[in-house]
Amino acid sequence: MLTERRLVKVYIDQDYLIEFMTQGKEISRKVIEGIPADAILISSNFDHERFAAYFIFQHESFQKVYIGEEIPVMDIKVKNV
Repeated sequence: MLTERRLVKVYIDQDYLIEFMTQGKEISRKVIEGIPADAILISSNFDHERFAAYFIFQHESFQKVYIGEEIPVMDIKVKNV
């Protein structure tokens, strides 16, 4: 039985998601700090209290998370280009 995984939770603000999906909107940003290119998306959901979508990723470089523990949040850093 799997008792641990290497996971992070990444939040994306609702306003950014709307901006990202708006027809004709040009978005020029570069990810400075983010998930590894080969991270695996495990699940996604929406947090109605934070007005943000969140995504759970798995990768060997992430901390071990045992069953019942809180998944650590990874802050993604972007800059406008």
